[in-house]
Amino acid sequence: MTEPADAAPQADQNLRRIGLWGATQSGKSTFLSALYIAVSRSPQQDLMIYGVDNASTDFLINNTSLLNYSHIFPAATQVEQQLAWNVRMRIQDRPRRRFMSKGDGKVPFDLRIDLQDAPGRVFASVPGQEPSQEAQPGRLSLPGEASQPDQSGAVASYLADCQGVLLLVDPLRERETGDAHEYFHGTLLRMAQRAMPGVPPGERLGHHVAVCVTKFDDPDVYCFARDNGYRFYHTGDSHMFPRVSEGDAERFLHELCRGYRRSDIELVTSSLGKYFYPDRIRYFITSAVGFYADEDGQFQDEDYQNVVHQQGTPGKEATYTIRGAIHPINVVEPLLWLGESVAAGR
Repeated sequence: MTEPADAAPQADQNLRRIGLWGATQSGKSTFLSALYIAVSRSPQQDLMIYGVDNASTDFLINNTSLLNYSHIFPAATQVEQQLAWNVRMRIQDRPRRRFMSKGDGKVPFDLRIDLQDAPGRVFASVPGQEPSQEAQPGRLSLPGEASQPDQSGAVASYLADCQGVLLLVDPLRERETGDAHEYFHGTLLRMAQRAMPGVPPGERLGHHVAVCVTKFDDPDVYCFARDNGYRFYHTGDSHMFPRVSEGDAERFLHELCRGYRRSDIELVTSSLGKYFYPDRIRYFITSAVGFYADEDGQFQDEDYQNVVHQQGTPGKEATYTIRGAIHPINVVEPLLWLGESVAAGR
């Protein structure tokens, strides 16, 4: 019997879902592309990721090859693309399920990453229009007049139905354009419109939100962490790659962006605290490609850049290539935290 070329993923109401949220060039495609490598490098033995259909599996295969073999970044998302994976993990046991534990206090749990990898412009406050685009003076855009099909309502509904959210923030884009809130608040208000009628008065949205501050490997971000006392080395990391602790991550983001004249990141973080429960929000300083490791596999502060910027020539744009192996930082950790939090119902 011949199997169909691509069977549609079967809906499983028992699986918990998380969604992806972020502005243009915040690193969504690269973050997704690094998932398989991050899972493979994780010390967690009972951690696995697999696609629910051919398109999702092909995404992992092709983009893993781009990053790890060709040493180039995947192209930014141009069209809406529905992708989904299941992540199998072991999470901290709950008392009523203790009989399933192997003795390590953990039980199996499947988390569905049901991602709608839409272009960043879909998250803009005016659908289909980049915040940097200038509107006609004295005129408001009317519904349906966006240059691209209005997918914002569908994306907001999809996020409203998720139990967890990965919110990606690019500090370098925030320095240059300061539009994180412009991409954030429209989707947030559309989510609230759909979800809040079912929420009792005095309560907030019940999502767990992992805020991933991307591009930690960039010199401007890493040097700020190093020079301002945020850097530490994880004792369990044989490569000795630097990190910023989860307890310091939100403060690090605020202080990093405080010197950016255009930044409105405080509007994002304060809105998160008003619409979601603060104890359901956690910040992570992440890097999809990680730092460069020397021939001995060690991090060296005098030669840590894994991304090389090649200046463009007349008629050609500048490009970015990857020097060495991919060592994602805090790509798996947000998923593990979301999995444990969603399962525990905190």
